[in-house]
Amino acid sequence: MISWFIVAIVYMQDGTERIKQMQKPFQTRELCQQFYRDTPSVRRDIMVMFPQQTGHTLVCLDQNQITEMESLST
Repeated sequence: MISWFIVAIVYMQDGTERIKQMQKPFQTRELCQQFYRDTPSVRRDIMVMFPQQTGHTLVCLDQNQITEMESLST
């Protein structure tokens, strides 16, 4: 069974991006997306963790996609 995770892609002032993965898994992509849409604290937490950001995007990815994304960013 595939687990889905909320991943924040955070855009920093220096032009770099940071990737932050939530630890809570979801059974489906739809449940994952619904959680971040219905839970404003997810966005607030990202804003607190990265106060110098210029913006961020929340997406739902499975572990294979996260691993691939991390390998591209190094």
